Amino acid sequence: YKIATLNFLNVKEEQCVNFDNTKLHFLPCENVTINLTSEEHCIADKVICKFKDFNTEEIVTYMHQEDAYKNTTDGDIITFDYTKTIKEF
Repeated sequence: YKIATLNFLNVKEEQCVNFDNTKLHFLPCENVTINLTSEEHCIADKVICKFKDFNTEEIVTYMHQEDAYKNTTDGDIITFDYTKTIKEF
């Protein structure tokens, strides 16, 4: 949840109906400029293309198949080392 505490993010927390935890909604922010390199922009475009038609449950299911989720304790920070094992898409 540390990312949700960053000042420039617009985050809404919601209690999950079927679980004992909460979910976070990351909402658009006004007056925020993000400068991406061309490589970062390409990666963002691929992520958007892959998940644009996914609903929340489908994204969660996909995410839970990643090593980063399976090998990290709930509430712990996922290390960048797991970027080496992300499934290709």
